[in-house]
Amino acid sequence: MTTSPRPRVFISSTIYDFADLRSAAKYWLEESGYEVAASEFNDFPKDVERNSYDACLASIDSCQYFILLIGARAGGRVASPPNTTITMAEYRYAYERAKEGKLKIVALVRRSVWTAREDRSALAELIKDKYQQEHGLSDDDIANLKHHRSKIVVEADTIFGFISEVARAAEMRAAAKDPSAPLPVNNWVHTFENFRDIIDVLRASFVRVQGLRRAALLANMRQELGTNLATLLGREKGILRPYYVWASKAREQFSGGPDDTSEIREIDLMNLAVFGYTASSNLLTYSLDDAIASGEFLHFDATANRYTVGDLHQALLDLRKAITSVKSVCSGFLTAERRAELLEFKKYRSASARVSISNVKIGLLMVLHDQTRNTVQLSLALLRYIETGEYTTPELSPITPFKDHEPELRSGRPTLDELVEFALGQASRRVAPLA
Repeated sequence: MTTSPRPRVFISSTIYDFADLRSAAKYWLEESGYEVAASEFNDFPKDVERNSYDACLASIDSCQYFILLIGARAGGRVASPPNTTITMAEYRYAYERAKEGKLKIVALVRRSVWTAREDRSALAELIKDKYQQEHGLSDDDIANLKHHRSKIVVEADTIFGFISEVARAAEMRAAAKDPSAPLPVNNWVHTFENFRDIIDVLRASFVRVQGLRRAALLANMRQELGTNLATLLGREKGILRPYYVWASKAREQFSGGPDDTSEIREIDLMNLAVFGYTASSNLLTYSLDDAIASGEFLHFDATANRYTVGDLHQALLDLRKAITSVKSVCSGFLTAERRAELLEFKKYRSASARVSISNVKIGLLMVLHDQTRNTVQLSLALLRYIETGEYTTPELSPITPFKDHEPELRSGRPTLDELVEFALGQASRRVAPLA
């Protein structure tokens, strides 16, 4: 049996009247991350020592989905049983697997064929009720009228009978008469008029379809987020707990500006030092960088007719910025002088006494706390998005630990719209570029 890391789809139909749709469906499915088995293409797996028909059936065993397209032509026959087309045989083989829960069948009938079947059934009932006796028509005569050849459907008796089989019409009638009779499975029959109709059915019937590129980005990012979070969280009494909470109490007591001092409990100051001394800079960003560069998570603004940075892509940018900040601060604590300062805090043990300490001296530790917290919160939010498809922006820590300076910093930074307006203004005035 052929195995694949991607879900596999078998496309079954007569090839003559579905060549264009089979080719389009194969292309769309492969672009969506599926592997497709379609016998007319060179990439169809073949066991050259086996009969081609047997090889097709064997290929169904390795598939999780079976797409059945029914049109106006019945197609080639198999030797046995009588009046069985190759498409019918493939469907029956797949249906046995579907009953075992190993395969999902998606059946589609060309709408013109379905309409012809419904109209002819209604016509046959009308003839039988009102004209059969008057004109001496036999049941065979009525059946011949019902199944006559036309431009819409070539082999009506075979095609109409096959549609009834796929819809499990006989089993449905039996279940309606006997409540104890089992209901059939995989008997939905969808009609289609164009390729868009087919895609709409596949989107609703298959597992969540997404481009292989996006699927790879999400899978890699999921692994990387897990690796980083395992570095930033520990287990305490069976509960996961971020390491930054060691510094959270001291962070709550930190106040004022760079020239001020903060009154912090001794025990909280010691825990702050422990956090700073053990903080890890071994955070990965390879998959995060790929996701940002790919553009897969940008938001399309229909009003502006361009892609923009929405909440999801902004989260990737914010996480990259937070990790960069964490690494930068951690590298600043690698010096012997900085480590010596942290070791001084280990002497503080009191849970009630407070220490007056310069904000400049512990300012970087506060930045490390805030950016580590942002890294954890953004990573968890993105991990939830990967698992559920829904993203909620978490509450993030400020860009500076000095509260009074936060509004000043934000107001001093121009917005993107202001920068664009400035750039356009520069171009319109034809002035020399800024030095």
